[in-house]
Amino acid sequence: MLERFRLVIVIALLVMAVLVDFTGKMMSVISDGVLIGLAIYFAYPLVRKAKC
Repeated sequence: MLERFRLVIVIALLVMAVLVDFTGKMMSVISDGVLIGLAIYFAYPLVRKAKC
């Protein structure tokens, strides 16, 4: 019984490690997208004004 409990804990920890890694990468991609979007949002009026 105790060995089975330990096996379940080990599997759960390994799955959580993979999920945390995946979530970290996903959050990094999302934050990069937000930063690039904000840079475009703030730079667009400057570029538009320079063309006129």
